[in-house]
Amino acid sequence: SPIGAVDYWSSPYWFMDDPIAAVFEMMDRRAKEVSKRLAMTAVSKKVFDALDYALQEQAMVRIEGDSRFGKTESARAWADMRPGVARVVSVPCSNSIADLLRNVAQALGIASKYGTRAQVLKERVEYILQHSRMFLILDESAFLVPQNYTAETAPARLNWVRTEVVDRGLPLALVVRPQTFLPAVDRFVKKTGFAMEQFLGRNDRVVQLPSELGEADMI
Repeated sequence: SPIGAVDYWSSPYWFMDDPIAAVFEMMDRRAKEVSKRLAMTAVSKKVFDALDYALQEQAMVRIEGDSRFGKTESARAWADMRPGVARVVSVPCSNSIADLLRNVAQALGIASKYGTRAQVLKERVEYILQHSRMFLILDESAFLVPQNYTAETAPARLNWVRTEVVDRGLPLALVVRPQTFLPAVDRFVKKTGFAMEQFLGRNDRVVQLPSELGEADMI
């Protein structure tokens, strides 16, 4: 074969002309299949636009919308259309940083057991995030704010997200219901005096989803 050319017949990939092109074609097919399960409503279009922005700018966005309008399903579909780029994580309703890390690990495909020490899990998750630069989409992000606390309680989950995701320049999306997220933040700030602007001030974009669906979207 010519100098510089790849002799695929003697390579491990003899059965295809261009393995890289085959991978991209597979990803395109997956994206088309996933898109079929989602109706592109005004809500979906806004969610897709916000996530596209966060990924392109490597920024943090907050997506606010009521329940039962498809914001979570839209976020999951967007992530499923981009394998190896983004993961949706459901934030658990507890104060435990270990519970959050366990859900992040599961979304990243990191094997763990309930007996796995929190520090070990933390190191594994942070290593994968730093080297893969995975885009985390945190659903039910109101639960990042401590649910039970005193005046001295530190927001462990918020601090972890800020230092290990936002401060490292990784894209991040917070998916919230406005009637739960902002009131939870206000109550926590009044009780603890925590400087929430350290976290909320990092938002590059806040996207408010429609509170009603038009007739075309309903159909």
